[in-house]
Amino acid sequence: MLQAIANASWANVWAAISAISTLSTLIVAIIAMRVWKSQEKLKAKQAFKSSIAEYAWCLAMMPEDLKVTPTDELANQMVESVNRLYNCRHAWLATEGLLNNNKAVSQSWEFIRTKHGDYMNGKITNKDLIEKTKVILAEKFVF
Repeated sequence: MLQAIANASWANVWAAISAISTLSTLIVAIIAMRVWKSQEKLKAKQAFKSSIAEYAWCLAMMPEDLKVTPTDELANQMVESVNRLYNCRHAWLATEGLLNNNKAVSQSWEFIRTKHGDYMNGKITNKDLIEKTKVILAEKFVF
């Protein structure tokens, strides 16, 4: 065996080294792509959870019941809550179904999405919406 190696031309040795290097590069690239994909999933989940936290904070700053005399401040808060809801919706869509299997999160999100208008129209209080945001925030779906 040593005799065969000694008799091999340097071109063959360098070709073997090149092939091994190419294979190593391919393996590292595949591993990097897998890590990148999991990082992107993590970022999407984090963005959703963060947007829910901002929405919950916005709701907490608003009156419990919107059957009150409208003021400029309340109008601004209502616009802000709608903007926060849109941010949540955008973040939910960015998850591309990653959270659909988590029933607590998906059902709570569906409640928030469908009942926000009822709160704006004074049909429900913000307590129910805040409770659903707490359910989502309590779930361990990011880490």
